Amino acid sequence: MRIGVIADSHDNLTAIRYAVNYLNALKLQWLVHCGDFIAPFAAREFMLFRGKIFAVYGNNDGEKKGLKNTLDTIDYPPRVFEIAGRKLLVAHSIDEIGAACPEKRPDAVICGHTHFATIDYAYEQGLEGMLEKDCLFLNPGECCGYLSDQYTLALLDLTDLKAEIVELEI
Repeated sequence: MRIGVIADSHDNLTAIRYAVNYLNALKLQWLVHCGDFIAPFAAREFMLFRGKIFAVYGNNDGEKKGLKNTLDTIDYPPRVFEIAGRKLLVAHSIDEIGAACPEKRPDAVICGHTHFATIDYAYEQGLEGMLEKDCLFLNPGECCGYLSDQYTLALLDLTDLKAEIVELEI
């Protein structure tokens, strides 16, 4: 089973629409958003996704009440979501993952914030001692394209814990 993973959409409605249409075309059942929607009107665009959405707030998500009214599954990071028997530890920033983490043995850690896509392992990201050494680390990059000039998202296969970065052609 594959899921979609997005971060840092930053009110870019064109990019959000492309991303949602792309994920809907794949008929994915789940979407994880790692924060920085920015405003409720941008989060509303994600409601066109035909599956379930799990989300966390990012550091630029100021209107939290409006975002919560739009996406009732959004909450403060770090959070653990279980999908298809896999535990996914989701945060906006890697700095939110630490000793207070709600899950010490997730199958994957997913976060955004840097705006640059990364597929790695937890120990390569300085998380050794907090998480299992072979825990997958995934940053889908930025959906908005503002810093990298790339509009990216990730697809995560929960069966074999393999991820791929997808660059949208916008």
